[in-house]
Amino acid sequence: MKKFLIKLSCFLAIQIGLCFFFMWYGSRDLNSNEYLYSLKDKYDLLQETTGPRVIFIGGSNLAFGIHSPLIQQQTGYTPVNMGVHGGLGLATMLRLVRDQIREGDIVVLSPEVAVLVSRPQCGENIAIEAIAAWPGIRPYLQPDFDQSLDELAPPRDPMHELALRVATALKRLRGPALPEHISYRRDSFNEFGDHVAHYGLTPERVPKDDYTQVVEAAFMKTAAAMNEFHQFCAARNAAVFYLHPPIRETNSKNSPEVLDQMDLLLKREIDFPMLTQWRSAILADTMFFDSKFHLNEMGAKTRSKIICQLLDQDGNAVQADRQASIDEGLEATRR
Repeated sequence: MKKFLIKLSCFLAIQIGLCFFFMWYGSRDLNSNEYLYSLKDKYDLLQETTGPRVIFIGGSNLAFGIHSPLIQQQTGYTPVNMGVHGGLGLATMLRLVRDQIREGDIVVLSPEVAVLVSRPQCGENIAIEAIAAWPGIRPYLQPDFDQSLDELAPPRDPMHELALRVATALKRLRGPALPEHISYRRDSFNEFGDHVAHYGLTPERVPKDDYTQVVEAAFMKTAAAMNEFHQFCAARNAAVFYLHPPIRETNSKNSPEVLDQMDLLLKREIDFPMLTQWRSAILADTMFFDSKFHLNEMGAKTRSKIICQLLDQDGNAVQADRQASIDEGLEATRR
């Protein structure tokens, strides 16, 4: 009997040890290399970066389109590149950043054209993927859905969670597998949040899709979210500016009417300064990597030099515009 109890105790100890191992080693937070897990990295970066800061908010046009070391060197501001995926919607990213805004920050909003004029909210599929990669994103997604997130992405029961972690741990023990696209990974980003893993890779064929048609009701939702965010920042003595995404030359020739309509609505509806017009955001096709918003290294550096010129040019001017922007926001808040 004594030997049996000893064997039973050893068996149970091994089982409990294995459970603890799989729960720990199978955690998605442990060395996760999923692209969307970079949301947590960027949120942590935003919390940890000291001022003066310039914070870029938008989708993958920023992830693939900013060269932060150059911006830091030429402006003296430390960039925080929050761009990850346009499908998350601009409102989600504004909510994610909102409580981390500090006095003296410069915030640059740069949503993709479709996010701005037709699809402002987070899509259901990307929401499910984002929650799976980083559950902490859940509170910032909730207002974008009619149904509750518990229905859309229900929390896993303990046995399901254990099974998932066992599968994840076994996958890690077998060694890393190459993702479908080697540059779309969590470790593709540098210390500022710029996507750099594609630097030096052969550019891929860019799809010939045109810019989406403007849906004015959708645009008005985006504009309202941006204006409310601007007023919030103004109350914290932080400035907000609008920056166009990079506009690929070929695509600009196919959709000038859409882009003109977008700029007319921007000028009419947003109550903070625009750093660019769409024509000043045009870049040569050779500066794009694998989509009409993703820049290669040359494109990211070129765009960042332009941003530096705009911020420098605003230097004294930015201070004036910035104060005017802050004053307008404060006045709107009082009303």
